Amino acid sequence: MASESQKYAEAMYDRLVDALPGDWDLETKELIGQAFLAGMAEYPDVLQRLKSSSLIESDYFDDHEDQPGDEPGDRIIEGNRYRIRIKTSKRK
Repeated sequence: MASESQKYAEAMYDRLVDALPGDWDLETKELIGQAFLAGMAEYPDVLQRLKSSSLIESDYFDDHEDQPGDEPGDRIIEGNRYRIRIKTSKRK
């Protein structure tokens, strides 16, 4: 897999493993995830179709620096699955 496709596959792996039932042991979840990754490596066309599915957003890795409403003093905290904007208030 190409590096961008690999990043998407690994992010989808994380979401898939997290979504599996909580009463399943971690080893079982990881085995299912590994089978998923193997399938994505074998069928890149399916990986491309999954990029815009409800499993992951097509812009998951896009740079979100210039979002509408961002002010110069705002702080942005980003993780793999979240983006938090802390707005700077204007003093009177």
